[in-house]
Order: sequence, then C-alpha cells, then structure tokens
Amino acid sequence: MAICRCVPLEEQTMLTREKRSAYIFVGIGVSLMVLTKMSAKYAWIDKLSSEWLSLFSIGYLLGVGLFLLGCMYYTAAKGYSKWLGLIAIIPFFGWVLLFVLKDNYASAKSDEDYMKDSFLPAAKYLRLAKLHEREQRWEEAEAAYRSALDLTPGDSQLLLGLGATLEAQGRNLEAVDAYRKCIASVPRCEEAKQRLSRLKP
Repeated sequence: MAICRCVPLEEQTMLTREKRSAYIFVGIGVSLMVLTKMSAKYAWIDKLSSEWLSLFSIGYLLGVGLFLLGCMYYTAAKGYSKWLGLIAIIPFFGWVLLFVLKDNYASAKSDEDYMKDSFLPAAKYLRLAKLHEREQRWEEAEAAYRSALDLTPGDSQLLLGLGATLEAQGRNLEAVDAYRKCIASVPRCEEAKQRLSRLKP
C-alpha cells in the first residue's frame, strides 16, 4: 500500500497561505538586510548622526527577524514544527538544510492506490487524521483513523496511525492491539514491530 501524503482541500489552502507568507517575509527580510548592509559600506555613512546609525542597525535586525519568521512559516508549510525554521540562523548550513527538507505534504496523486475512487473517502479521513496529528489533537486524529478503517478495514497504514494516536494518549493496551493488527496485515511492517516491542512488557 502506498503511503498517502495528501492533505485535504482546507489544509492545502492553509499550507498555500503559509508558503506565501514564508516567501513574503523571507523576501522582505533579505531585502532589508542587504539594503542596510550595503548602506553601511558607503563612505557617506560616516557623516551620519548616531541616530541614523541606530536606525540602520534596527533595520538590519528587523530584516533578520522577518527572515527567520519566513523560515518558520516555510518549515510549517512543509509539515514540520515551525521552530525548526530557526535553524536558518546558522548561515549556509541552516539554509541548505531547510531547502532540502522533505515535504511531508507532497502530493500523492501518483500513488495508484489512492487514485481509486473507492478509496477516496478513506483517503480524506487519512489526510484529516494527519492534520490532527500535526496539531497534536489526538482524539480527533483517532476518530479520523477509525472512520477511515470503517471504510477500509485492515489497512496497515491506518492501523499504524491509529496505534500511534492511541499511544500518544497513553492507551497502550489499545495501541498494542492496533499494532498487532497492522503486523497481521503486513508482516514486514518494521515500524509497527518496533512500536510493539517498545510497549510490550
């Protein structure tokens, strides 16, 4: 079974908005930093008063802040914690790392299993469950997984996700049951085996 990384229409709108905000803040931030940095190199800046120099310094710091804020929006739009965006404070290394981050919400339209009309309703619940997981709304995620399993009983990915949400709620016995069902469906599911071994006494 292919792994679905689709997101529902409402989340796509949210992610598009976050990416747009990321580009805007990064663009403004970089522009401010470049302008203030270039201005500081001109000889005539020595003739400016301390108030003007302070203004340029504030402008540069504001640019840094907007750049970091844009990077936080960028990581959130890719499905990670927004705080990960602060790694951009490390020149070059941080920027490269952010650039190569895998998009957790990449379209799964190429996955044939999720293009089947009979599975689309379950896929919507799966996407909704992923959204709730991202925001740590475990009860809502559990409900979405169970709704998807009602439509596609025995799906290993859904069972694995259900087990993870139950585990996050401290309901380990129910999580163990979900992981066992997942392994029964796909015996080679290593993640389910690892989670099960961690929970078993």
